[in-house]
Amino acid sequence: MLKSIQEKLLDAGQEERMSTWGVPANMLMLEAGVEYAIEYSEGVFTERHNPEALERAIKKVSAEYQAGEIVLSNYVTEDDTELDNFYLLLAPFVDFSQDIE
Repeated sequence: MLKSIQEKLLDAGQEERMSTWGVPANMLMLEAGVEYAIEYSEGVFTERHNPEALERAIKKVSAEYQAGEIVLSNYVTEDDTELDNFYLLLAPFVDFSQDIE
């Protein structure tokens, strides 16, 4: 699919203006949520909010998609309050101006 997109962008001379994540964000969040819920229901952890379990789930799904390392961080408000249940994801991206494997 990514190769097809790249071909169209090359035809239009737009390959340097576009990029995307190596994994669809909605699928990453959905599948990681399922992994998180499985661990919770199996008693791997007992608290509802477990950042380590979330990171484990995201890493597992990222590995399945061969998407590279996903960096997980918490949102920080303007007054420097870190929200421990508001996560930001930074994923490697596909650069359409480069070769795609």
